[in-house]
Amino acid sequence: MTEQQSSKPPYAIDSSVARSWELKANNIRLEELLAAYAQVHAMLPQELEWFTATNVKIGILYTYGLHPNASLDRLYDGIWKREYFGGGSVIVAYTEEPATQRIYVGVLWQRRVLHNPDQPVLGVPRGYAVAGERAQAFSHLAKQDVEQAHIRTALVELKE
Repeated sequence: MTEQQSSKPPYAIDSSVARSWELKANNIRLEELLAAYAQVHAMLPQELEWFTATNVKIGILYTYGLHPNASLDRLYDGIWKREYFGGGSVIVAYTEEPATQRIYVGVLWQRRVLHNPDQPVLGVPRGYAVAGERAQAFSHLAKQDVEQAHIRTALVELKE
């Protein structure tokens, strides 16, 4: 059997941490997939310690592992999201009524099945950062590149 080299990040979970999350891909537990992979490739079995899901186009990285906010006396697993390019853009339309100085904010009345399947929610247009053609996946960008990503994102939101 060959052993796969692994560089463990600080959020890798060891077997002493009780898990709260059950993780599946195509309705198969990830632990079972790792065991099957190890068997097929004649490798030593591995514990599920972490995973990532990346969308380069909109600059988002989801990570599962030992949650970064967990205290040393209460470790727990979790999933968190990191948005690159400083997050996205939010477009807020507003106006002030001169006579009363009341401010009115424009919001969208939308059905969002994943938020509340039974009734619409109120929100403002929000978009994930549009990385653009030249941006490399999650690289450290110059301030000007980040600003351009936000401008592109805001323009997409205004069009939509």
